[in-house]
This record gives sequence, structure tokens and C-alpha cells, in this order.
Amino acid sequence: MMNQSKPALILIHGFLGNINDWTPYLPQLQKQFNCLTLNLPGHGNNHPEEHHYHFDIITENFLTLLKTHNISSCYVLGYSLGGRVAQHIAFKYPHVIKKLILESASPGLLVETDKNKRLAQNDEWVHTLKKVPLNTFLNQWYQQPLFSTLQNNPEQYKKLLKNRQNNCVKGIIRSLIQHSPTNYKSHWQHLHLLPSNTLYITGNEDKKYVQIGHLIKKKAPHIQIVTLPHCSHMAHFENPQTFFDTCINFLNTP
Repeated sequence: MMNQSKPALILIHGFLGNINDWTPYLPQLQKQFNCLTLNLPGHGNNHPEEHHYHFDIITENFLTLLKTHNISSCYVLGYSLGGRVAQHIAFKYPHVIKKLILESASPGLLVETDKNKRLAQNDEWVHTLKKVPLNTFLNQWYQQPLFSTLQNNPEQYKKLLKNRQNNCVKGIIRSLIQHSPTNYKSHWQHLHLLPSNTLYITGNEDKKYVQIGHLIKKKAPHIQIVTLPHCSHMAHFENPQTFFDTCINFLNTP
């Protein structure tokens, strides 16, 4: 039974993650919030039929989760792919989300001409995943510039890879294809419709998403932008104390 005196906080992981990504941080968060986590399609133990990967279906399943726990509205924290899902929920059912935290999450392709480039990148990753062992794919994935500081802590990086080894290759391939920004309408022109209490966080070494944060602020000045030090794309993993202190302060501010 949930403590109804505490607000609900839903945490949505990113690509290659699962509900266990949040486990180390729940003791701190659960002091103030009723925390719920979910596995996105293709991740953890969630391997549904292909049509269930669509963001509309994920959104409906999110609402079912809330109804199951008798939650009418909540706070949402979404990381990367989870942040794109959170945006989709916020645009479709704005009354459900009281405050929204987006970590290293894109509103979609900025210009249509980016589509072919992104499709080619996705095809290359899918080809790699079909061709090489999962651990090889993981090491290649985390060599991308947006994860530039991830391996600065070797022991921490080993733990991350161990968790990621539990992924199902078939599910990850489906997620790469179905959850690609090329399959969804860009939200850049609708950012002003996000909740008035929206926070965007990224690491200072993730140059791509720092730039995205600047562009978001221009499009939607009401969105708060925070750039954290000593981390890149996975700020919650690389600099958890500062990250969650920032989130908690934001959620507790009237």
C-alpha cells in the first residue's frame, strides 16, 4: 500500500536500461516520494508484441499503472529514451503530470533533413547488434561522444555493463527501430505546451545535449535548464548525489 501523504514519482529508464537502473537511488527518493518504475518495451522482462513498442501504447500502459495505484497525478523523471516517452505522455495527457524532469532527452529531430542521417545511423547499429556479441555492442555504444566521461570510473562502468548484459538482443533491436526519432513527430514546435514546472538536466561534458538544452530554453523559456559538472549523458549515474539533490529540490519547490 502506498503512503498517500507522499507524492508519486515515476522513473522511466533509457535505452538499454531497466528498472534496476534506479535501485541504488530509491532509498534516498523514497523518504519523500512514492516511487514507481517500469520497464520500457524491449527492456528488462518486458518483451511484448511489436505494436506495443509504440509511444501511444506505452502511454496507455503508463496510465494503467497510475490507475492501479490510485494515482491521479504525479511527478515524472525520464532519462534519454525515457524522457522522450515522458514528453509524449505530457503532451497527450498534461493533467497527469504535475512536474516533469527530463534528463538528456531530445524533443525529436530538429530538422527534417536529419532524418536520413539518423536512419543510416540506426541501420548501422542494428547491423552491428546482429553481427557481434552483446558485450562488444555495448562497448561500442558507450564509446559515442555523448558518453565521453562514462569510463572515467572503471569500476562503475563495469557495473553498468554487467547490468546491460541482461538485455535481450531481439528486444533491443526492436527498440532501436521502433523508438527511433525518425518514427515520431518532432516536438520542437510544441515545447511551450510542456508543464510549467519542467526541468531539463544534462551533464556538462555531453556537448550535444548541452546544445539541445540551449535550444529548448529559446523555444520554451519556462523550462528550467541545469547543466551538472563532471558527467556527460548519464548524469544520474555519473554524478548521482548532485543529480538527485537537484531533482529533489526542484520537486519540493512550490
